[in-house]
Amino acid sequence: MTRATKALVLFLTASLGLWGCTQAPPNRPVNSEQIKALQARVDALGKDYREAAEERDKIAAEKKALQQQLTAAQAQCSRGGKEREDLQQQLTSRIAERDAVQGQYEQFRKNIKELLGQAEAAAGSAQPVTVTVSTVAPGKS
Repeated sequence: MTRATKALVLFLTASLGLWGCTQAPPNRPVNSEQIKALQARVDALGKDYREAAEERDKIAAEKKALQQQLTAAQAQCSRGGKEREDLQQQLTSRIAERDAVQGQYEQFRKNIKELLGQAEAAAGSAQPVTVTVSTVAPGKS
């Protein structure tokens, strides 16, 4: 390519670029009604945003309160579980005590029965004591 061709290509490219840049879209007249409508829409969207932000804050506060309630309920449940375990241990020890006392009672009953049997056997071999009562008629002595 010669210098002249390069210069011609550069000139054509530059002139087409300038021509393209000068072709602007047609200027529309800005309508005040459109501006008012857009401003009303912006105001409505701003109001909606503020309402959504307030609702978000309210829900966040409710969430925090519910989390505190949950934590308190879990702590209470944990205390209830510990109390339940303590009561089970007490019940187990009381049942063991009851069984021991019941065993002692049964042994005591057996011992009493044996002693009664021995007493009856000892009394059966001896003559029973009999009491005779004689009545004296009046006038006879």
